[in-house]
Amino acid sequence: GADTQIYDGASWSTGTSENICTNGTSARGPNPMVFDGKIICSDGNRLQSYDGDNYNDEEVTDLYDNYGCDYILDMESSGEFLNVLCNNSSSEKIILRTKNLTSWQTISGLPSTTSSITVDQATNKLYVGTADSKLYASDYVATDTISPSISITSPSNNSTANSLSISVAATDNTEV
Repeated sequence: GADTQIYDGASWSTGTSENICTNGTSARGPNPMVFDGKIICSDGNRLQSYDGDNYNDEEVTDLYDNYGCDYILDMESSGEFLNVLCNNSSSEKIILRTKNLTSWQTISGLPSTTSSITVDQATNKLYVGTADSKLYASDYVATDTISPSISITSPSNNSTANSLSISVAATDNTEV
């Protein structure tokens, strides 16, 4: 392939001559995108990265073995998250999202005809486009949270109070 040209704001330099992305058509998956300072490429059910100097020809993560992603349909980067739309091994559509290309969360419950996704950061809405020309919107939880443990204690049998005591215990990475 042709050498990659890198522009630093003032001049161009030559990077790798490796073919860093072999996709970009409907037959091979979504176009490459920039996330976390890297070019992210998809190829079937694999993600690969290029940081401008080094091409990671190893998978960023094995989306099939770890998350059941049979095929990447779309990718979207909104702020701190990379969202990857997949067909999973049960032929369901799922979104895998990450902040760091290492830890992933699964968003499920999408229409079976889902073909594209985008997130509006200003409204925290996830928009889902379908193959039958429908558009769905949903709230998009933009924080990486783990549900806190909640303890509810009712008044004792001798109490006349009509109230409950609720305590919330935060765990690692919990935002309360």
